[in-house]
Amino acid sequence: MKYFLLLLALSANLAYGQQYTLALNLEKGNTYFLKINSTNHFNGEMDGKKMAMTFVMTGTMKFKVVKVSATDYELEASYDTMHLAMKSPMGDMEFSSGNSSEDANATGPLNMMTSRHFNITILKNGAVSKIDNPDTTGFMSMMKNFPMAQGLKKMMMMGPMKKSFSRKSMKENMEKLTAIFPNKKVALNESWGSVIKPDSGSDNTIKTSYQLVSYESGIATIKGHTESKAASNQKQGAGSGVGFMMFPIVYDLQGESESTIQVSTATGWVKEATIKNELKGNIKMSTSNNKQAKSGPVQMDGNVKISSY
Repeated sequence: MKYFLLLLALSANLAYGQQYTLALNLEKGNTYFLKINSTNHFNGEMDGKKMAMTFVMTGTMKFKVVKVSATDYELEASYDTMHLAMKSPMGDMEFSSGNSSEDANATGPLNMMTSRHFNITILKNGAVSKIDNPDTTGFMSMMKNFPMAQGLKKMMMMGPMKKSFSRKSMKENMEKLTAIFPNKKVALNESWGSVIKPDSGSDNTIKTSYQLVSYESGIATIKGHTESKAASNQKQGAGSGVGFMMFPIVYDLQGESESTIQVSTATGWVKEATIKNELKGNIKMSTSNNKQAKSGPVQMDGNVKISSY
């Protein structure tokens, strides 16, 4: 009986202490696919007036591995399909790519994006080290040719859309799915994470933690939690990437994100993922004639669902 209990204890310790390697393991020449469904809601007050907007993007992307080194991968990324929709006080807008003759937008501006590609260099731990000029996706050409989107409507589209397709946003969105791996082997229920200060001259911080909650049937399930805060005491304009509707703003925001990501244990590539974001605080926006607006509360909620296909 004593030996049986000893073996049982050793078995439990070995099972508990089993460790796993989590990392990208992509093959040159292979193509990996993602289907993306993203919805973002904005509610706030601008100069005492309530404003609500909804921005929806769905699409499919492919990533071809064109180069592999001891430390990183070079991926040729492109959009296969894309659908954009926006609801705002100025009205609704909706555009789709496609080849169907019944699609009024089949030869429209979004096809300028689906016919091009851009390159991403990504480290084996999932961190993005380089993205070539995102405009190789054709974003600016697309915006210049948006039908029925002139004046203020186009300005409203340009704000959130330009941010969505900027190099910074592409890097952040990609890393939510890939830069999730630890730099060591981990056991079930073990946690890891980091604290990042993107701007050393401010108190902006991003604190991220991950936990391996399951490793079975060729799938590793990772849960993530991110807390962030960002504040600016100076006006930030459109050139800074944080302007709203192209007008400069002063902001004080706090955010949280919860994610559940399933990856292949063989390749590290995403199988399924859900990400829920919440950002709230206060912003103060100046108008085009530099008139200072009142500070108002804002809240932005986002839900992203991603799967490979």
